[in-house]
Amino acid sequence: MVALARLVPSLRSLLIFESVARSGSCSAAAREFNLTQPSASRNIAQLETHLGVPLFIRSAAGMELTREGQILYQALGDGFQRVEVALNDLLALRHRKDVVELSLSTAFVTHWLVPRLPLFHEAFPSVDLRFQLISSNLRGGPGTVEGRYSWTGTLPAGKSGRHLIYSVWTRSDSAETFYGCSDVVFDGGNGEVTGIGGGTLPPPSSPPPSSPGPSNPPPGACSTEYAVVNSWGNGFQGKVTVRASASGAVNNWMVHWSWPANQTLTQAWNGRATSDGSFVTIDHETWNSSIPAGGTVEVGFLANGAAPATLPGLMCMLG
Repeated sequence: MVALARLVPSLRSLLIFESVARSGSCSAAAREFNLTQPSASRNIAQLETHLGVPLFIRSAAGMELTREGQILYQALGDGFQRVEVALNDLLALRHRKDVVELSLSTAFVTHWLVPRLPLFHEAFPSVDLRFQLISSNLRGGPGTVEGRYSWTGTLPAGKSGRHLIYSVWTRSDSAETFYGCSDVVFDGGNGEVTGIGGGTLPPPSSPPPSSPGPSNPPPGACSTEYAVVNSWGNGFQGKVTVRASASGAVNNWMVHWSWPANQTLTQAWNGRATSDGSFVTIDHETWNSSIPAGGTVEVGFLANGAAPATLPGLMCMLG
């Protein structure tokens, strides 16, 4: 690199040369580098004088590369492109976060985890939490999101009342470790508890296929339906329809979901949106907080990324 510095007047002159060669004009290069046109022209002339060869043929039509200029432009184009890729990679490393993906029930995320997320991100700002929302009735096989595992353990005798049982199971045949926390009530002496089911577990079975249409909400409840309105190169417009049951109005509704990939919310209307990693919550506005029986409210949004066919964990809750 020391030898390179001796071969050219300055590295900046190479950057200006590349711009003139690419655009065919000293005026365009001057605008790109915030210079005057004469200043850009002088840089090219100094480079030609230093190298001892003409790099351009000047004409009224513009600047055309000579054979020597083409050799230099091809070398610089390849080199600058590799430098640009390397610099972008370094910037991406600086902003990259560690991704932790959790498979959790919707109720746990909504009622326990979400209120604590600000404290978590304050303590671990470099961690990006992503959620896979799952049903509370797990029926999948090992290695799946809905995987159900079981093992036996001896519960303490002579206990009564409500207790928390915290367990750690480290598998000897893999790197997996399972952490469990159960809220149970002991019966007072026989080692039986409520909160942990007895008997044999049902065999794993495939979950029933989900219906793309809206669900039928029970009285005084709400349901949701998602649709893609439009999509383009790296973004899309979607909408979520919130529907009240036919037998009762709803108040203070809220919807939430988890992005399935790397989508990000950029704008929403007819609701107040917040995002935390892949988790999105949209709360009602003051003017549409109540939905009459059988009525609907449509929430629209814009997002970056590919439009997903479904929104995992999409559901409506009432405040």
